[in-house]
Amino acid sequence: MLLRLLVALLLLAPAAASGQSRSVMLTSCVPNGFSEVQAWRKAARQLDRQRLAALRQEEAGRMAGRDDVWRDHDRLYLALGDDKVAVLTDCPYPDDGMHLHSWLGFDETGRFHITLADSGDDQTYLLVSRREGMPMETLSLPLWAPDKKKFAVGGCNLRAGRTLLVIASRSGGALSPEGTIELPCASAPNCRFDWEGDKSLLVACANLGPVITRLRVTQAGGVWTAGPVP
Repeated sequence: MLLRLLVALLLLAPAAASGQSRSVMLTSCVPNGFSEVQAWRKAARQLDRQRLAALRQEEAGRMAGRDDVWRDHDRLYLALGDDKVAVLTDCPYPDDGMHLHSWLGFDETGRFHITLADSGDDQTYLLVSRREGMPMETLSLPLWAPDKKKFAVGGCNLRAGRTLLVIASRSGGALSPEGTIELPCASAPNCRFDWEGDKSLLVACANLGPVITRLRVTQAGGVWTAGPVP
């Protein structure tokens, strides 16, 4: 996970609860000393501005006609409840804090904004609850169960040590995990999953070739567990 994003998320809860501001700052781009500014200056000469402009043009198309999201240069503003706003600031310089955000859309079922965070080597999604602005970072887009009460996200990112399938739902104004399942990422890092019913998912994982591991994830007594598929 991005360094600056981690810091922002750790500080978010007390800041949001304090009620002192209607702005929720999710990410920032603040240099750690002037030496980093000098590194940024060099990196800025190599920045692919054409690619960045293309990404912004695509995003503008998705935003067209909406009044709950706005971009101004490097800042992305997301409308929240009670006249609050979540702010994500791009940091396009190639260091441990690099992140570029793109607004993908608004999930009407879950009532959250969906953004893509590109750190150069990795891409993650940020689901931002409209009610309070509390974010949930995921490795995939949310896949809703047939009853529309919960969704599944997850995948494999061995470099970041993220190897979970997460079943989550709305709890008040936040998105909360109901259960987590460890995926066989070490041997089969390419996983896909689909709902079989309201309380059952089928997971298929592969390496570079055919599927080598299948799991059935089910809920019983409020607990999610996984077992092999015969």
